[in-house]
Amino acid sequence: MDRVDWAEIVEIGLGEGPGRDYWRNLMATYTPNFPGSNSIVEESWLEGRAKGKAEGKAETILHILEVRGVEVPETVRERVTACTDLDVLRTWLDRSLSAERAEELFAEE
Repeated sequence: MDRVDWAEIVEIGLGEGPGRDYWRNLMATYTPNFPGSNSIVEESWLEGRAKGKAEGKAETILHILEVRGVEVPETVRERVTACTDLDVLRTWLDRSLSAERAEELFAEE
C-alpha cells in the first residue's frame, strides 16, 4: 500500500468537516523521506523485499530440481528454504540446472 492508498483511507474515515480539510492540506504538502532515510519503515521494507526474493529463488531451485526429476530429500529442502543469502541462492540456482543429486547444490561449501 503506498502513500496515496492509506492517505485516501484516512481521508474517507475522517468524513466531512475540518479534520478532513486539515488532513487533505497536510497530505498535499507531505514529502516522505523513504527511500534513503534509513528509517525503521525503510529497513522493514527492505528486509521484507530481500526475504521475498530469497523465498522466490528457493522455490525456483526446488521447482527446477522437481521438473528435472531430481529427488529432493527433506534436509536439502529445509536448507534451501531457510537460506536468506541471495548470492548463495544464486549459486545453488545455477547448480540446480545440472545437478544429478540435490546434495550437489552444496558442493565446495
